[in-house]
Amino acid sequence: MGRGRVAGAAAALACVSGCSLLVSLDGLSTPDASDAASETADAPSDSTSSDATTDGGPNEGPVIAYATSSGVIRTRRWLGATSAASWSPAVDGPSVPAGSVPRWVLARRGQGAQVLGVMSSVGVVSKLTVYDLIGSTWTAAFDATGFTTKVQRRPFDIAFESKSGRAVVAWGGTDGNVRFRVREGSTWSAESAAFPSSPAGPIHWLELASSPTSNDLTMVIADDFDDVFASRWDDGRFSPADKLEDKIFNLDFKAFSVAYEQKSGDALIVWGFEAAPNTGVRFTTASAGTSSYPPAKLVPETAGIPGAVVALAPDPSSDRVALSYLESVCGGGSCDDFRVDVWGGAAWDPNGATLDTDITTSFGMRLGSAPVAVAWSGPSSALAAYHRDSSGFRWASWGGSWKLETDVVAMPALPAKASFLPFSPIPGETVMLVATTDGKLWAKRFADGRWTDTEGGQALEVELAATAPVPMTVDTR
Repeated sequence: MGRGRVAGAAAALACVSGCSLLVSLDGLSTPDASDAASETADAPSDSTSSDATTDGGPNEGPVIAYATSSGVIRTRRWLGATSAASWSPAVDGPSVPAGSVPRWVLARRGQGAQVLGVMSSVGVVSKLTVYDLIGSTWTAAFDATGFTTKVQRRPFDIAFESKSGRAVVAWGGTDGNVRFRVREGSTWSAESAAFPSSPAGPIHWLELASSPTSNDLTMVIADDFDDVFASRWDDGRFSPADKLEDKIFNLDFKAFSVAYEQKSGDALIVWGFEAAPNTGVRFTTASAGTSSYPPAKLVPETAGIPGAVVALAPDPSSDRVALSYLESVCGGGSCDDFRVDVWGGAAWDPNGATLDTDITTSFGMRLGSAPVAVAWSGPSSALAAYHRDSSGFRWASWGGSWKLETDVVAMPALPAKASFLPFSPIPGETVMLVATTDGKLWAKRFADGRWTDTEGGQALEVELAATAPVPMTVDTR
Protein backbone atom coordinates (compact mmCIF):
# COMPACT_ATOMS: atom_id res chain seq x y z
CA MET A 1 0.00 0.00 0.00
CA GLY A 2 1.25 3.47 -0.85
CA ARG A 3 0.76 6.76 0.96
CA GLY A 4 -2.85 7.89 1.08
CA ARG A 5 -2.10 11.54 0.29
CA VAL A 6 -3.81 12.50 -2.93
CA ALA A 7 -1.77 14.55 -5.32
CA GLY A 8 -4.65 15.30 -7.63
CA ALA A 9 -8.23 14.54 -8.43
CA ALA A 10 -7.39 11.25 -10.12
CA ALA A 11 -5.69 9.68 -7.13
CA ALA A 12 -7.93 9.02 -4.14
CA LEU A 13 -11.33 9.43 -2.56
CA ALA A 14 -12.84 9.96 0.79
CA CYS A 15 -16.08 10.94 2.39
CA VAL A 16 -18.22 13.57 3.84
CA SER A 17 -20.21 11.71 6.40
CA GLY A 18 -21.76 14.07 8.83
CA CYS A 19 -24.38 14.52 6.18
CA SER A 20 -25.44 10.93 6.46
CA LEU A 21 -26.96 10.90 9.93
CA LEU A 22 -30.57 9.81 9.66
CA VAL A 23 -33.07 10.89 12.31
CA SER A 24 -36.70 11.82 11.88
CA LEU A 25 -37.24 15.54 12.17
CA ASP A 26 -39.11 16.91 15.17
CA GLY A 27 -41.90 19.42 14.76
CA LEU A 28 -40.42 22.89 14.48
CA SER A 29 -41.61 26.45 14.29
CA THR A 30 -39.91 29.22 12.39
CA PRO A 31 -38.98 32.40 14.32
CA ASP A 32 -41.40 35.22 13.75
CA ALA A 33 -40.29 37.99 11.44
CA SER A 34 -40.51 40.44 14.35
CA ASP A 35 -37.29 38.89 15.68
CA ALA A 36 -35.38 40.13 12.64
CA ALA A 37 -34.06 43.29 14.28
CA SER A 38 -32.29 41.58 17.17
CA GLU A 39 -31.34 38.62 14.97
CA THR A 40 -29.35 40.69 12.50
CA ALA A 41 -27.84 43.31 14.78
CA ASP A 42 -24.34 42.31 13.71
CA ALA A 43 -25.18 40.98 10.27
CA PRO A 44 -22.59 41.60 7.52
CA SER A 45 -23.09 44.77 5.55
CA ASP A 46 -23.64 42.80 2.35
CA SER A 47 -26.29 40.61 3.94
CA THR A 48 -28.93 39.37 1.55
CA SER A 49 -32.26 37.67 2.00
CA SER A 50 -34.54 35.67 -0.25
CA ASP A 51 -37.73 33.70 0.14
CA ALA A 52 -37.12 30.18 1.41
CA THR A 53 -39.21 27.13 0.66
CA THR A 54 -41.69 27.41 3.49
CA ASP A 55 -44.95 26.33 1.91
CA GLY A 56 -46.91 24.46 4.52
CA GLY A 57 -44.62 25.59 7.35
CA PRO A 58 -41.44 24.04 8.71
CA ASN A 59 -43.28 20.99 10.05
CA GLU A 60 -44.15 19.76 6.57
CA GLY A 61 -40.89 17.92 5.85
CA PRO A 62 -37.15 18.22 5.39
CA VAL A 63 -35.76 20.98 3.20
CA ILE A 64 -32.81 20.45 0.88
CA ALA A 65 -30.59 23.34 -0.18
CA TYR A 66 -28.08 23.24 -2.99
CA ALA A 67 -25.59 25.52 -4.72
CA THR A 68 -26.09 26.29 -8.40
CA SER A 69 -23.57 27.24 -11.05
CA SER A 70 -24.89 30.82 -10.99
CA GLY A 71 -24.06 31.11 -7.27
CA VAL A 72 -27.70 31.03 -6.13
CA ILE A 73 -28.65 28.73 -3.26
CA ARG A 74 -31.93 27.01 -4.04
CA THR A 75 -34.26 25.11 -1.73
CA ARG A 76 -36.92 22.44 -2.15
CA ARG A 77 -39.08 20.73 0.44
CA TRP A 78 -39.82 17.00 0.58
CA LEU A 79 -43.60 16.64 0.32
CA GLY A 80 -43.78 12.87 0.65
CA ALA A 81 -44.00 9.88 -1.62
CA THR A 82 -47.81 9.92 -1.60
CA SER A 83 -47.96 13.45 -2.97
CA ALA A 84 -48.63 14.15 -6.64
CA ALA A 85 -45.08 15.51 -6.67
CA SER A 86 -42.48 14.39 -4.12
CA TRP A 87 -40.83 17.82 -4.01
CA SER A 88 -42.00 21.40 -3.85
CA PRO A 89 -40.91 23.71 -6.67
CA ALA A 90 -37.39 25.10 -6.39
CA VAL A 91 -37.13 28.52 -4.74
CA ASP A 92 -34.14 30.83 -5.08
CA GLY A 93 -32.51 31.85 -1.80
CA PRO A 94 -29.37 33.88 -1.09
CA SER A 95 -26.55 34.23 -3.61
CA VAL A 96 -22.81 34.15 -3.02
CA PRO A 97 -21.09 37.56 -3.31
CA ALA A 98 -20.37 38.91 -6.77
CA GLY A 99 -17.10 37.59 -8.16
CA SER A 100 -17.06 34.52 -5.89
CA VAL A 101 -18.11 30.91 -6.39
CA PRO A 102 -19.96 28.57 -4.00
CA ARG A 103 -17.88 25.95 -2.18
CA TRP A 104 -19.98 24.49 0.64
CA VAL A 105 -23.58 24.73 1.82
CA LEU A 106 -24.96 23.33 5.10
CA ALA A 107 -28.50 23.57 6.48
CA ARG A 108 -29.56 22.52 9.98
CA ARG A 109 -32.73 22.84 12.04
CA GLY A 110 -33.44 22.76 15.75
CA GLN A 111 -36.25 23.73 18.09
CA GLY A 112 -37.83 26.74 16.43
CA ALA A 113 -34.88 27.68 14.22
CA GLN A 114 -33.27 26.92 10.89
CA VAL A 115 -29.71 27.94 10.04
CA LEU A 116 -27.87 27.94 6.72
CA GLY A 117 -24.11 28.22 6.22
CA VAL A 118 -22.67 29.09 2.80
CA MET A 119 -18.94 29.11 2.12
CA SER A 120 -17.79 30.91 -1.02
CA SER A 121 -14.41 31.90 -2.36
CA VAL A 122 -12.65 34.32 -4.66
CA GLY A 123 -9.74 32.26 -5.92
CA VAL A 124 -8.43 30.54 -2.78
CA VAL A 125 -9.72 33.13 -0.30
CA SER A 126 -12.87 31.84 1.40
CA LYS A 127 -15.68 33.43 3.40
CA LEU A 128 -18.44 31.77 5.42
CA THR A 129 -21.81 33.51 5.66
CA VAL A 130 -24.38 32.24 8.15
CA TYR A 131 -28.09 32.87 7.59
CA ASP A 132 -31.16 32.59 9.81
CA LEU A 133 -34.60 31.76 8.51
CA ILE A 134 -36.72 34.67 9.71
CA GLY A 135 -40.33 34.02 8.72
CA SER A 136 -39.88 32.92 5.11
CA THR A 137 -36.64 34.83 4.46
CA TRP A 138 -33.01 33.79 4.75
CA THR A 139 -31.33 36.73 6.48
CA ALA A 140 -27.55 37.04 6.81
CA ALA A 141 -26.46 36.96 10.46
CA PHE A 142 -22.63 37.10 10.30
CA ASP A 143 -19.51 36.33 8.26
CA ALA A 144 -16.37 34.42 9.17
CA THR A 145 -12.97 34.44 7.43
CA GLY A 146 -9.39 33.28 8.01
CA PHE A 147 -9.58 29.87 6.33
CA THR A 148 -6.88 27.86 4.56
CA THR A 149 -6.49 28.01 0.79
CA LYS A 150 -7.73 24.42 0.40
CA VAL A 151 -11.18 25.38 -0.77
CA GLN A 152 -12.19 21.75 -1.44
CA ARG A 153 -12.11 21.04 2.32
CA ARG A 154 -14.83 21.97 4.79
CA PRO A 155 -13.49 23.66 7.96
CA PHE A 156 -16.88 24.49 9.52
CA ASP A 157 -20.06 22.87 10.75
CA ILE A 158 -23.42 23.72 12.35
CA ALA A 159 -25.19 21.78 15.09
CA PHE A 160 -28.08 22.27 17.49
CA GLU A 161 -28.09 21.28 21.14
CA SER A 162 -30.78 18.61 21.37
CA LYS A 163 -32.47 19.81 24.56
CA SER A 164 -32.04 23.60 24.61
CA GLY A 165 -32.39 24.18 20.86
CA ARG A 166 -29.35 26.50 20.81
CA ALA A 167 -27.42 26.52 17.53
CA VAL A 168 -23.62 26.37 17.47
CA VAL A 169 -21.53 27.33 14.44
CA ALA A 170 -17.85 26.38 14.70
CA TRP A 171 -15.07 27.02 12.21
CA GLY A 172 -11.32 26.43 12.09
CA GLY A 173 -8.71 28.71 10.59
CA THR A 174 -5.10 29.00 9.58
CA ASP A 175 -3.98 29.67 13.17
CA GLY A 176 -5.01 26.18 14.32
CA ASN A 177 -7.75 27.35 16.68
CA VAL A 178 -11.51 26.97 16.41
CA ARG A 179 -13.91 29.86 16.73
CA PHE A 180 -17.61 29.65 17.40
CA ARG A 181 -20.82 31.58 17.87
CA VAL A 182 -24.01 30.47 19.61
CA ARG A 183 -27.58 31.36 18.68
CA GLU A 184 -29.84 31.57 21.72
CA GLY A 185 -33.36 32.75 21.11
CA SER A 186 -32.99 35.11 18.18
CA THR A 187 -29.54 36.47 19.04
CA TRP A 188 -26.06 35.29 18.09
CA SER A 189 -23.26 35.56 20.65
CA ALA A 190 -20.00 37.32 19.93
CA GLU A 191 -17.23 35.27 18.32
CA SER A 192 -15.16 33.26 20.82
CA ALA A 193 -12.08 31.03 20.64
CA ALA A 194 -12.67 27.39 21.53
CA PHE A 195 -9.24 26.95 23.14
CA PRO A 196 -6.91 29.28 25.11
CA SER A 197 -4.13 28.54 22.62
CA SER A 198 -4.09 26.81 19.27
CA PRO A 199 -3.85 23.02 19.68
CA ALA A 200 -3.51 22.25 15.99
CA GLY A 201 -2.05 23.35 12.71
CA PRO A 202 -4.16 25.04 10.04
CA ILE A 203 -7.55 23.32 10.14
CA HIS A 204 -8.90 21.67 6.99
CA TRP A 205 -11.91 19.66 8.18
CA LEU A 206 -14.33 20.12 11.07
CA GLU A 207 -17.40 18.13 12.05
CA LEU A 208 -19.96 18.50 14.86
CA ALA A 209 -22.39 15.87 16.14
CA SER A 210 -25.24 16.44 18.60
CA SER A 211 -25.91 14.15 21.55
CA PRO A 212 -29.49 12.82 21.57
CA THR A 213 -29.61 12.66 25.38
CA SER A 214 -28.13 16.02 26.44
CA ASN A 215 -26.90 19.39 25.17
CA ASP A 216 -23.44 17.95 24.51
CA LEU A 217 -21.78 18.13 21.12
CA THR A 218 -18.66 16.37 19.89
CA MET A 219 -16.30 18.24 17.58
CA VAL A 220 -13.64 16.51 15.48
CA ILE A 221 -11.03 18.39 13.44
CA ALA A 222 -8.23 17.38 11.07
CA ASP A 223 -5.27 19.71 10.58
CA ASP A 224 -2.45 20.39 8.15
CA PHE A 225 -0.10 18.05 10.04
CA ASP A 226 -2.40 15.01 9.56
CA ASP A 227 -3.53 15.23 13.20
CA VAL A 228 -7.05 14.41 14.37
CA PHE A 229 -8.42 16.08 17.51
CA ALA A 230 -11.68 15.72 19.43
CA SER A 231 -13.37 18.04 21.91
CA ARG A 232 -16.64 17.90 23.85
CA TRP A 233 -19.00 20.87 23.97
CA ASP A 234 -20.61 21.13 27.39
CA ASP A 235 -22.40 24.03 29.05
CA GLY A 236 -21.29 26.58 26.49
CA ARG A 237 -17.62 25.66 26.22
CA PHE A 238 -15.31 23.17 24.53
CA SER A 239 -13.13 20.79 26.52
CA PRO A 240 -9.36 20.79 25.86
CA ALA A 241 -8.59 19.28 22.45
CA ASP A 242 -7.58 15.62 22.72
CA LYS A 243 -5.25 14.36 19.98
CA LEU A 244 -6.57 11.05 18.61
CA GLU A 245 -4.27 10.53 15.63
CA ASP A 246 -1.15 11.99 14.04
CA LYS A 247 -1.35 10.20 10.68
CA ILE A 248 -4.82 10.52 9.21
CA PHE A 249 -4.95 8.72 5.90
CA ASN A 250 -5.56 11.75 3.71
CA LEU A 251 -6.82 15.33 3.79
CA ASP A 252 -8.15 15.74 0.27
CA PHE A 253 -11.33 14.05 1.46
CA LYS A 254 -12.92 13.75 4.89
CA ALA A 255 -11.45 10.53 6.23
CA PHE A 256 -13.19 10.60 9.62
CA SER A 257 -16.68 10.69 11.07
CA VAL A 258 -18.41 11.07 14.43
CA ALA A 259 -21.84 9.87 15.57
CA TYR A 260 -23.73 9.33 18.82
CA GLU A 261 -25.37 6.13 19.99
CA GLN A 262 -29.01 7.21 20.12
CA LYS A 263 -29.99 5.50 23.40
CA SER A 264 -26.85 5.67 25.58
CA GLY A 265 -25.59 9.04 24.33
CA ASP A 266 -22.05 7.66 23.94
CA ALA A 267 -19.96 9.14 21.11
CA LEU A 268 -18.17 7.07 18.46
CA ILE A 269 -15.33 8.51 16.34
CA VAL A 270 -13.84 6.59 13.39
CA TRP A 271 -10.99 7.56 11.06
CA GLY A 272 -8.62 6.14 8.47
CA PHE A 273 -4.89 6.18 9.26
CA GLU A 274 -1.52 5.36 7.76
CA ALA A 275 1.38 5.04 10.16
CA ALA A 276 3.88 3.09 8.05
CA PRO A 277 4.01 0.17 7.79
CA ASN A 278 0.49 -0.02 9.27
CA THR A 279 -2.76 1.19 7.73
CA GLY A 280 -6.41 0.69 8.53
CA VAL A 281 -9.32 2.27 10.37
CA ARG A 282 -9.22 3.21 14.04
CA PHE A 283 -11.94 4.20 16.48
CA THR A 284 -12.51 5.52 19.96
CA THR A 285 -15.57 6.12 22.11
CA ALA A 286 -16.53 8.56 24.83
CA SER A 287 -19.15 7.74 27.44
CA ALA A 288 -22.08 10.13 27.72
CA GLY A 289 -21.22 13.22 29.71
CA THR A 290 -17.45 12.68 29.63
CA SER A 291 -14.58 14.34 27.78
CA SER A 292 -12.26 11.34 28.00
CA TYR A 293 -11.31 9.46 24.83
CA PRO A 294 -9.68 6.05 25.44
CA PRO A 295 -6.68 5.01 23.32
CA ALA A 296 -7.67 4.25 19.76
CA LYS A 297 -8.26 0.67 18.64
CA LEU A 298 -8.26 -0.91 15.21
CA VAL A 299 -11.65 -1.67 13.70
CA PRO A 300 -11.48 -5.48 13.23
CA GLU A 301 -10.29 -6.77 9.87
CA THR A 302 -9.41 -3.32 8.53
CA ALA A 303 -5.62 -3.74 8.73
CA GLY A 304 -4.23 -2.95 5.30
CA ILE A 305 -7.55 -1.44 4.18
CA PRO A 306 -7.21 2.23 5.19
CA GLY A 307 -10.25 4.45 5.18
CA ALA A 308 -9.94 7.34 2.77
CA VAL A 309 -13.65 8.08 3.01
CA VAL A 310 -15.56 7.23 6.18
CA ALA A 311 -19.31 7.50 6.73
CA LEU A 312 -21.26 6.76 9.93
CA ALA A 313 -25.00 6.66 10.58
CA PRO A 314 -26.65 6.00 13.98
CA ASP A 315 -29.71 3.78 14.25
CA PRO A 316 -32.50 5.96 15.73
CA SER A 317 -33.95 2.94 17.57
CA SER A 318 -30.83 1.47 19.22
CA ASP A 319 -27.14 2.04 20.00
CA ARG A 320 -26.03 0.58 16.69
CA VAL A 321 -23.98 2.75 14.33
CA ALA A 322 -23.45 1.71 10.71
CA LEU A 323 -20.03 2.24 9.09
CA SER A 324 -19.23 2.44 5.40
CA TYR A 325 -15.92 3.43 3.89
CA LEU A 326 -13.85 3.41 0.74
CA GLU A 327 -10.14 2.66 0.51
CA SER A 328 -8.20 4.60 -2.09
CA VAL A 329 -4.85 2.88 -2.59
CA CYS A 330 -4.31 0.52 -5.50
CA GLY A 331 -2.07 -2.42 -4.71
CA GLY A 332 -2.08 -6.12 -4.00
CA GLY A 333 -4.66 -6.74 -6.70
CA SER A 334 -7.25 -4.34 -5.29
CA CYS A 335 -8.15 -0.74 -5.88
CA ASP A 336 -10.63 1.28 -3.88
CA ASP A 337 -12.16 -1.37 -1.62
CA PHE A 338 -15.71 -0.85 -0.31
CA ARG A 339 -16.14 -2.01 3.29
CA VAL A 340 -19.08 -1.99 5.72
CA ASP A 341 -19.59 -2.82 9.38
CA VAL A 342 -21.93 -2.14 12.29
CA TRP A 343 -20.98 -0.96 15.79
CA GLY A 344 -23.26 -2.64 18.32
CA GLY A 345 -22.75 -0.26 21.23
CA ALA A 346 -19.90 -2.26 22.78
CA ALA A 347 -18.18 -4.05 19.91
CA TRP A 348 -18.07 -4.29 16.13
CA ASP A 349 -20.24 -6.81 14.33
CA PRO A 350 -18.15 -9.90 13.46
CA ASN A 351 -19.96 -9.91 10.12
CA GLY A 352 -18.23 -6.76 8.85
CA ALA A 353 -17.27 -7.30 5.23
CA THR A 354 -15.30 -5.99 2.27
CA LEU A 355 -17.90 -6.22 -0.49
CA ASP A 356 -15.99 -4.81 -3.44
CA THR A 357 -12.24 -4.96 -3.98
CA ASP A 358 -11.74 -3.38 -7.37
CA ILE A 359 -13.60 -0.09 -7.77
CA THR A 360 -11.48 1.42 -10.50
CA THR A 361 -13.34 4.74 -10.78
CA SER A 362 -15.35 5.07 -7.60
CA PHE A 363 -15.70 8.82 -7.42
CA GLY A 364 -16.35 11.68 -9.78
CA MET A 365 -12.79 12.99 -9.92
CA ARG A 366 -13.78 15.74 -7.51
CA LEU A 367 -11.75 16.48 -4.40
CA GLY A 368 -13.76 16.72 -1.19
CA SER A 369 -16.78 14.88 -2.58
CA ALA A 370 -18.85 12.26 -0.75
CA PRO A 371 -18.81 9.15 -2.96
CA VAL A 372 -20.15 6.83 -0.26
CA ALA A 373 -23.09 7.05 2.13
CA VAL A 374 -24.71 4.93 4.81
CA ALA A 375 -28.18 5.13 6.38
CA TRP A 376 -30.74 3.23 8.43
CA SER A 377 -33.74 2.12 6.39
CA GLY A 378 -35.63 0.63 9.33
CA PRO A 379 -35.30 -0.37 13.01
CA SER A 380 -32.94 -3.27 12.23
CA SER A 381 -31.89 -2.62 8.66
CA ALA A 382 -29.25 -0.39 7.10
CA LEU A 383 -28.05 0.40 3.61
CA ALA A 384 -24.90 1.83 2.08
CA ALA A 385 -24.45 3.26 -1.41
CA TYR A 386 -21.42 4.03 -3.55
CA HIS A 387 -20.55 4.71 -7.15
CA ARG A 388 -19.15 2.16 -9.53
CA ASP A 389 -19.26 2.21 -13.32
CA SER A 390 -22.95 1.64 -14.02
CA SER A 391 -26.00 3.53 -15.15
CA GLY A 392 -27.17 3.83 -11.54
CA PHE A 393 -25.27 3.07 -8.34
CA ARG A 394 -24.23 0.13 -6.21
CA TRP A 395 -25.56 -0.54 -2.75
CA ALA A 396 -25.46 -3.01 0.10
CA SER A 397 -28.00 -3.90 2.79
CA TRP A 398 -27.70 -5.03 6.41
CA GLY A 399 -30.26 -7.03 8.35
CA GLY A 400 -27.89 -8.88 10.65
CA SER A 401 -25.19 -9.27 8.01
CA TRP A 402 -24.09 -7.23 5.00
CA LYS A 403 -25.02 -8.20 1.45
CA LEU A 404 -24.07 -6.58 -1.84
CA GLU A 405 -27.32 -6.05 -3.72
CA THR A 406 -28.14 -5.79 -7.41
CA ASP A 407 -27.21 -2.38 -8.81
CA VAL A 408 -29.83 0.35 -8.81
CA VAL A 409 -30.33 0.90 -12.54
CA ALA A 410 -31.55 4.42 -13.23
CA MET A 411 -33.46 5.63 -16.26
CA PRO A 412 -32.20 7.93 -17.58
CA ALA A 413 -28.73 6.63 -16.82
CA LEU A 414 -26.68 8.51 -14.22
CA PRO A 415 -23.11 9.47 -15.16
CA ALA A 416 -20.25 9.53 -12.63
CA LYS A 417 -21.66 9.96 -9.13
CA ALA A 418 -19.67 12.58 -7.23
CA SER A 419 -21.64 12.64 -3.95
CA PHE A 420 -24.40 10.83 -2.08
CA LEU A 421 -26.53 12.28 0.72
CA PRO A 422 -29.30 10.25 2.42
CA PHE A 423 -32.03 11.41 4.78
CA SER A 424 -35.02 9.82 6.48
CA PRO A 425 -38.33 11.72 6.16
CA ILE A 426 -40.16 9.10 8.24
CA PRO A 427 -39.13 5.80 9.88
CA GLY A 428 -38.70 3.07 7.29
CA GLU A 429 -38.11 5.45 4.40
CA THR A 430 -34.78 6.70 3.01
CA VAL A 431 -34.32 9.29 0.29
CA MET A 432 -30.92 9.28 -1.42
CA LEU A 433 -29.76 12.50 -3.07
CA VAL A 434 -27.19 11.91 -5.80
CA ALA A 435 -25.04 14.64 -7.36
CA THR A 436 -23.52 13.73 -10.71
CA THR A 437 -20.55 15.30 -12.45
CA ASP A 438 -22.70 16.70 -15.25
CA GLY A 439 -24.18 19.21 -12.79
CA LYS A 440 -27.43 17.41 -12.00
CA LEU A 441 -29.11 16.49 -8.72
CA TRP A 442 -31.24 13.34 -8.47
CA ALA A 443 -33.34 11.75 -5.73
CA LYS A 444 -34.15 8.05 -5.29
CA ARG A 445 -36.45 6.66 -2.59
CA PHE A 446 -35.96 3.39 -0.69
CA ALA A 447 -38.92 1.85 1.14
CA ASP A 448 -40.46 -1.60 1.49
CA GLY A 449 -37.22 -3.18 0.29
CA ARG A 450 -37.02 -1.46 -3.08
CA TRP A 451 -35.80 1.70 -4.81
CA THR A 452 -38.13 3.99 -6.76
CA ASP A 453 -37.72 7.26 -8.62
CA THR A 454 -38.99 10.62 -7.48
CA GLU A 455 -40.24 13.23 -9.93
CA GLY A 456 -40.69 10.56 -12.60
CA GLY A 457 -36.98 9.88 -12.63
CA GLN A 458 -36.11 13.40 -13.73
CA ALA A 459 -33.36 15.49 -12.17
CA LEU A 460 -34.27 17.88 -9.34
CA GLU A 461 -31.67 20.36 -10.60
CA VAL A 462 -29.61 20.65 -13.79
CA GLU A 463 -27.27 23.51 -12.80
CA LEU A 464 -25.37 22.32 -9.73
CA ALA A 465 -22.17 24.21 -8.92
CA ALA A 466 -19.13 22.27 -10.12
CA THR A 467 -17.04 24.32 -7.67
CA ALA A 468 -18.82 22.75 -4.66
CA PRO A 469 -17.45 19.30 -3.69
CA VAL A 470 -20.77 18.36 -2.05
CA PRO A 471 -23.24 20.87 -3.53
CA MET A 472 -26.33 19.78 -1.54
CA THR A 473 -27.44 19.60 2.08
CA VAL A 474 -30.51 18.57 4.12
CA ASP A 475 -31.70 20.54 7.16
CA THR A 476 -31.47 17.57 9.54
CA ARG A 477 -30.18 18.11 13.06
